[in-house]
Amino acid sequence: MLVTLIVWGTTDFSRFGTNLMGSTLRADWMAALGLGACALRKERWALGGGLLAYGGLIRAFPSFAALFLAVPPVWWVIDQTRAAGKLPSWRDFRAAQRPALRAIAGAAGTVVVLVGLSSALFGFAGSWGTWTRKIVMHAEQPNSNHVGIRNLVAFSSEKTAQRAADQKRLEPWSAWQDTQRETFARRKPLFYLAVLAFFGAGVLACRRMRLDQAAILGLMMIPVFFYPANYYCHYVFLIPLLATRAGPAPGLVEPEGRTFFGWVSVVILSMGIIQVPTLSNWSDLVYTYQSIIILGAFALILFVLARKAARGLPPEADEPTESETETPSVAVSV
Repeated sequence: MLVTLIVWGTTDFSRFGTNLMGSTLRADWMAALGLGACALRKERWALGGGLLAYGGLIRAFPSFAALFLAVPPVWWVIDQTRAAGKLPSWRDFRAAQRPALRAIAGAAGTVVVLVGLSSALFGFAGSWGTWTRKIVMHAEQPNSNHVGIRNLVAFSSEKTAQRAADQKRLEPWSAWQDTQRETFARRKPLFYLAVLAFFGAGVLACRRMRLDQAAILGLMMIPVFFYPANYYCHYVFLIPLLATRAGPAPGLVEPEGRTFFGWVSVVILSMGIIQVPTLSNWSDLVYTYQSIIILGAFALILFVLARKAARGLPPEADEPTESETETPSVAVSV
């Protein structure tokens, strides 16, 4: 809680003019995501799935938290199939993955109820049609305060806003937006490769994860697939929930996970410090630098998680040292 509070108050991702003022429910989706992860951690599966789905319905891109609930069950099927040489039965799957099925059912039920109720009251076109148009507009229109892989792919040091803005136009920054679209169109293959690399690492990292961890990891895909305004990335204060402990391991007095929690906390807290020197620039440069910061931080965390998953270890487990992995010698007495 201490780490999440510090990140909430110190990250510059929350700031763009007066973004934190003037809207009582502007952060409700972030609160729902955090409470959803906590509900899953307390094994209130349907409630957790429902809260994650609510966050997705409010802002679209947080839906990755709910979508990633399906990844650990898929890994369970893969591992069971490799071990037994055949697909597990539905009965075995349902018994082993009951929590995930309940969480997914809670998410699906929430979507059905809320979409149905809002459509009945305001009409589907007037509510979700307008919602879709707004999401598409944010996804396609370059803005100086957007962050993510697309920002980096579209960046050109020769066509920054300071150089490209045309004061003769009614909207001077529209000239910079045109250069962003043109550069991104030329470099789309690079964008798809970067997305594939991050997504692959994220899916691999979920191999031995709890559902609450998988949901939080799903949030790390937001600046990968989407093109969000910087203040939507304020959700980074929730990332330390990825590293909560699993509880005491058999035969151990102390719970595992202390090292992993420290690593995640240091990475996320360092983001706020590294952001400070970027602020004395034109806004397009500020958020290009901040795109590098958030993606770099997520890559550092995903690398550790994917490495552990590839070795069949859960996120909180400490990796064995070389001496621990060596085959012990056997003394034979005659």
